[in-house]
Amino acid sequence: MVSARLGASVQVAPPDDDTEPADPDGWRPLTSRDPRRLGPYTLHGRQPGTRSLVYLGRDRHGKEAAVRVIRPGVPDEAAAMLATEAEALGRMAGQYAPLLLATGPRDDPPWLAEDFPDHTP
Repeated sequence: MVSARLGASVQVAPPDDDTEPADPDGWRPLTSRDPRRLGPYTLHGRQPGTRSLVYLGRDRHGKEAAVRVIRPGVPDEAAAMLATEAEALGRMAGQYAPLLLATGPRDDPPWLAEDFPDHTP
């Protein structure tokens, strides 16, 4: 993540109790706590990280995106870092980092969507 590369650190929440096995690509099924939609993306799978959750999202045209949100229980500074990361990704415009497709900084939860070129459904 860009924020980690910039030397920012945030305390992390403990991992989820994901008991469902992941598919071959590492995606687990959505849980009852997960949103079903963020912005224009319908969510189809999840991968828990240390400070964020990454969802496999598809827009209405079938374009896939990695949609990230801050994990519940992570300190408030993490939401500010997500906004900073979205700004940095936007400035890089896909050069040396994933292309920022969309962001919902004022949504609950705040999210950002990155291009997902290597995934095959």
